Amino acid sequence: MEPAVGPAAAAPHAADRVDGVWRLDGYGTVLSIEDGRPQEYQATAVSCLAGDTARRTGQGRNGSVICTCDDATIYRIRPAVDGADATLHFDGSVGDRRLLRLPTLPAGCTEAAPTGALATFDVF
Repeated sequence: MEPAVGPAAAAPHAADRVDGVWRLDGYGTVLSIEDGRPQEYQATAVSCLAGDTARRTGQGRNGSVICTCDDATIYRIRPAVDGADATLHFDGSVGDRRLLRLPTLPAGCTEAAPTGALATFDVF
């Protein structure tokens, strides 16, 4: 049987390429993306707090995945060809942010958050 050529042999669907865990370069934000749907986390050395979620609402012309937050913020995630990094663009913003792929969520994001006054102080 001949290997597939043409559109059927094209690179994986953009939603498949953005799935995984990403860290915004220079920020404490981590995105966990599953089936093109992001979950935001604010990660520090001592904490990880779940933030906003978004839903996948489309596919951009440039291979980007378009997502919309509950507050109607629209952003686009465009994976690099090699899949090692991506760009994040918020509609209305003049610049893009670089996303770096992580192997897994930081440990604090998968564990129960500590409670109490001291834990709250440490987070802030």
